[in-house]
Amino acid sequence: MPKGNPGIPKTEEHRRNLSIACIGRPGYWTGKKMPEEARAAMRVPKGPQSPEHIAKCAALRVGKKRPQSVIDELHNREHTLESRLKRRLSQLGEKGSGWKGGISPENERIRQSSEFKQWRIAVFRRDSFICRKCGVKHIAGSRLQLIPHHIKRFAEFPELRFLVSNGITLCDSCHKPTIGHEEEFESEFFDLIKEENIENCHL
Repeated sequence: MPKGNPGIPKTEEHRRNLSIACIGRPGYWTGKKMPEEARAAMRVPKGPQSPEHIAKCAALRVGKKRPQSVIDELHNREHTLESRLKRRLSQLGEKGSGWKGGISPENERIRQSSEFKQWRIAVFRRDSFICRKCGVKHIAGSRLQLIPHHIKRFAEFPELRFLVSNGITLCDSCHKPTIGHEEEFESEFFDLIKEENIENCHL
């Protein structure tokens, strides 16, 4: 195949003339079939990329940036529950790029599951993104960290892990004293969520 003139910029008129000249002309692979050896080689995993290859790809991306309108559209796009579940299943277990043979502890896997994430956001929404103990409210763009706290301990009561009425929203400052002392705060936190007439519900 001719290599053309790499590195020499083409004018818009030149590009347009080339496009017109190619109309109706069959493509290079039209009517051809890739050799089976080449197809087999493409199926073989290449393994991790070398640092040199990563640096080369990074250099090619320098100065290339998506338009802000495209970035905003991607950030503001809301995925349906069906699409989120489909994407999760496509990356679950051995299908995931970060799979290391199932060495993650059980608690970590549960906390990364879609069920836990849905429980987390349900607790936050019920409490209006407000720490139920001190009343501080999360504002978009602020550095305040809200934590969905299990009133009955996560490890000891697996049947209550996704029960919204077993969760309460706390800020980081109010959550730290509860670590290792969950039982001491149970009655106080249950009283706080009862004030809102919270209904027991399971995700």
